[in-house]
Amino acid sequence: MLPKRAAERGYYCVIAIMPFNLAFFGIDAASGIMDDAPQVGSWWIAGHSLGGAMAAQFAAGHADDIEGAFLLAAYAASDLSTTDLAVDIIYGSEDRVLNRDSLADNAANLPAASVETVIEGGKLAGFGDLRPQAGDGTAAISAEEQWERTATAIDSAIESAR
Repeated sequence: MLPKRAAERGYYCVIAIMPFNLAFFGIDAASGIMDDAPQVGSWWIAGHSLGGAMAAQFAAGHADDIEGAFLLAAYAASDLSTTDLAVDIIYGSEDRVLNRDSLADNAANLPAASVETVIEGGKLAGFGDLRPQAGDGTAAISAEEQWERTATAIDSAIESAR
């Protein structure tokens, strides 16, 4: 999975277990994770789909505690525009679930230096080990390839922010 790919590159990765498997019910879960690992000097948050929107909300309230956010197949409904956070939106070209109009409408919520990365051939479900999602497109690449391309984009963003 994607976190394993990032961990193989030397990043400390933790997956927060969300109540009822919905990030909405665990928006502040990252705070506890961060408190449990004081040896980590630099934090980034990532979330997928609804988890990405909740990661953006967490980032808005903790901009002084983290370096940036990766929103996978998601957009920021929370205002991050006045923060110094590095924010990358990453989605698949074949994603038919992500609302592109909402993505465009919420672009003003992002810091000016934000990056949008399109994983060619990827789809919504390709960011995780997920069953097919209703309405999603057909991937032109394997999930493993999407994980690798996403890990590369994440690695590049973190290196650029240093």
